[in-house]
Amino acid sequence: MPPAPRLPRDVAVIKRNEHFDEEPDDLFGTILNLLGAEGTLALVEAFAGCRLFIPKHPRPCSALSKVVGAIPAQRLSEHYGGLTIKVPLAKRWRVAVYRKQGWSYPMIARRLCMHETTVFKNLQEMGLTRSLRTARRGPATPASIDANCAVQSAGRG
Repeated sequence: MPPAPRLPRDVAVIKRNEHFDEEPDDLFGTILNLLGAEGTLALVEAFAGCRLFIPKHPRPCSALSKVVGAIPAQRLSEHYGGLTIKVPLAKRWRVAVYRKQGWSYPMIARRLCMHETTVFKNLQEMGLTRSLRTARRGPATPASIDANCAVQSAGRG
């Protein structure tokens, strides 16, 4: 028997405990808008890739409230209360967040179970990286920049 056609979100009646299958990018964007970067990072680090029931009235002692805080949990429940969402992995976004926090490529790779090259490529696509060779050396300092310029100009002479 073919599956029933899906109704648009504003027309569909969503019942308690029904899974909410919003597009992953839309779901992530909504969560990011509701919780902010810190709350989203906390939620994703705790529940990434899992189904999570969002209560209509979260208690302060609930797992959701403990992870993101009572006020962000309330905001999330106002939007998704009574539904089960699939918490996105948000790996590309987490790569960018961790890198901006000063994490090294190997640290990010281990945390997200990906190869260093994948970390580099993700950052490169977002325009947030130098070459992999320079990135492995650590952050650039004025002395290292001067030394690199001297080596490059000496090779051209």
